[in-house]
Amino acid sequence: MFDAELENRKKFFYPPFSRLIHVSFKHKMKDVVKRAALFFANGLKNKPTYPAGGYGKYIVGPAEPVIGRLRNQYLMEMLLKLPKDGQLITQCKKDILYQVALLHNERSFKAVGVVVDVDTL
Repeated sequence: MFDAELENRKKFFYPPFSRLIHVSFKHKMKDVVKRAALFFANGLKNKPTYPAGGYGKYIVGPAEPVIGRLRNQYLMEMLLKLPKDGQLITQCKKDILYQVALLHNERSFKAVGVVVDVDTL
């Protein structure tokens, strides 16, 4: 079982072969949280910094989770599966913080909650 699981993780680029960053968004209005998640993801995909071409090939989502609403807040989430490259991971963390700041600068997205979890389970 262990060998099969390890082979699947390698095939689909999950830890220990990659680093994961999980980003979740929440807001009381479903359309606002969807637009905010897309705004955030598009900003990362088109980022002109390292890596060349942005993070598009590392991003999964954004998508609505299985449980799409919790405590009257609608949820969206995305996952970044990054190679084990310290420089890339450090740059990605900086770019995520920058995107969160850009998101909250937009008037319609000020109330959107963003939770970033590095190496999530």
